Amino acid sequence: MATMYHDEVVGQRAAASGRLRTPLLYSIAAALATLAAWVTLDLWSFRWDVPLDYRGDALAVAAHLKTVIETGWYEYQPALGAPLGQTYHDYPTAENLHFMVAAVLGWFGLSWGAVMNVHFVLGFPLAAIALLWFLRRIGVTPIIGVALSVVFAIAPYHFSRGEGHLFLSWYWVVPLALGLIWSILRGDSVWGAREGMPRGLGHALGRSGGTVAILVLLGTASTYYSAFTLILGGIASLAALWVGRNFRRFLGALAAAATLVLVLAANSAPDFIYRLLEGPNPGALQRTPVETEIYALKLTQLLLPASHHRYGPFAFLRGEYDTHYPLPSEGPALGLIAASGLIALVVVAFFVVARAANVNPFPLRSHNSLTSSLAPLSFLACAALLFSSVGGLSTLISFVSTSLRAWNRMSIVIAALALGAVGLLLDALVRAIASRAHPSTARASRALVGASVIAVALVAVSLWDQAPARDTDARANVVAEFESDAAFGAELEDQLVAGDMVFQLPYIAFPESPPTADALDSDQLRPYLHTSHLRFSGAGIRGRDAEGELAELGASAIVNPQEFAKNSQAIGFVGVAIDTAAFDDRAVAATLADELGGVSATSPDGRFLFVPLDSGQ
Repeated sequence: MATMYHDEVVGQRAAASGRLRTPLLYSIAAALATLAAWVTLDLWSFRWDVPLDYRGDALAVAAHLKTVIETGWYEYQPALGAPLGQTYHDYPTAENLHFMVAAVLGWFGLSWGAVMNVHFVLGFPLAAIALLWFLRRIGVTPIIGVALSVVFAIAPYHFSRGEGHLFLSWYWVVPLALGLIWSILRGDSVWGAREGMPRGLGHALGRSGGTVAILVLLGTASTYYSAFTLILGGIASLAALWVGRNFRRFLGALAAAATLVLVLAANSAPDFIYRLLEGPNPGALQRTPVETEIYALKLTQLLLPASHHRYGPFAFLRGEYDTHYPLPSEGPALGLIAASGLIALVVVAFFVVARAANVNPFPLRSHNSLTSSLAPLSFLACAALLFSSVGGLSTLISFVSTSLRAWNRMSIVIAALALGAVGLLLDALVRAIASRAHPSTARASRALVGASVIAVALVAVSLWDQAPARDTDARANVVAEFESDAAFGAELEDQLVAGDMVFQLPYIAFPESPPTADALDSDQLRPYLHTSHLRFSGAGIRGRDAEGELAELGASAIVNPQEFAKNSQAIGFVGVAIDTAAFDDRAVAATLADELGGVSATSPDGRFLFVPLDSGQ
């Protein structure tokens, strides 16, 4: 093993032994990342059928996954938005990879909660594998690379996104994209065939096939990460063209960008077709250009500790900042290790610019110095900061489109680049320490020991600094809410027959409506999540005429309950589910239930009431 590490240090690694080592390295990284997640999330005592997060956006994600399990896809759910059903084409998304995964997991009989949890946990080893691939690509040695891959897998971003932003928590596609951008920036081709094979097969198994695979995964996994890739890739291709004057490679980079755009278009095609057939629905997705700066990031945020830090003073410091300073955004943070890497990249940027002003241009293709290795990472990190910071270039994009508003999510791109810098710097430190030993075998042994000690320290620091402290009370509350809603759903199914429609009060427009008293717009999904054969009026996509009629009907319940009951029955509703948390005064909800005919079922926590509608009323 010592000889193996020495080969890496002096650059004499044999290709055959590298092929043998690679599967083991990735397996170790995946195993360590999974173990870190297991310990952090306390998966030993975990109820897999209950999601980690059971509020807000997590409920919307859960509804998507349940719809996929029940119907095969997510775009139409007849059990929501009754009587017409929920049609999600008005709220376009291209993240189809996650729905494919949900469908596959559903084949094994997993519930929507279990699918949600398995999906989230899989993100940890996948993130580790992907970052290790990127780190090896830029020249980080195996031991340091494996440790940093674990650091990346348990990034603060992973836990802050959680299951509420389940699709964003699969950020393992980011290092894959950075690998392509790295090649473009250094003037290397991202297209090419493997030698000694027929042309078509050679391209499929060579660089061309790898590039297409990455772009398909990226474009099917995340619109945000795809947009970030297009921006950084475009900047990288222009920089490479400026320095290398290789127009053919520039065209190759444009071809990669066009491929990614085509993948995004293919994933969004059903939504575009629906819009052409049914007309636009501007009321479904209401966003303003101002939100681009509200959801941008600030450099200070990245450098401060995460809000969930287990060390009290650090958590307090972050809480004070997010409470008293403007534009807290979504609380992006890099963690101590990645923040150190970002500082190093900023320093390198100043150094390179200063040197270029006096002597040399930006040395994109030089491999002769640590600065030259760090310079491309610094270039990309600075570009990412220019776009994603408050008042940055993303604000100019908002003049044209507001579809992408949360530019703070580029923090995970910056984190990957920063960890790459940490890896290169630590490798240089290990080489410096090892160079003082003689003979060469002693140098290899010292390098191995030094790298191993550093690797253990990296993982230990990241577990303390990045992973949130275990909160058993919060988990118990989630389980209690879940079980209460499940009991209410079971009671509804006992009282009603398959296909019956239930009107939900109060009416809350969906999605992305502001809170109504103590209820969020996604809370209306709770009864649906715990029933199999009933239909609910809630969660129809707002903006269409039919949804407007439901809104008017719901508003009439407070003014004239008897007239509301009569009109609801005429449409086919057999009962009313009342969310008392959506009323400023819960006594009003109880009074409304009495006026509608009286409660026949109540959730154990008292939140939900069910009132059957008397057909003879």
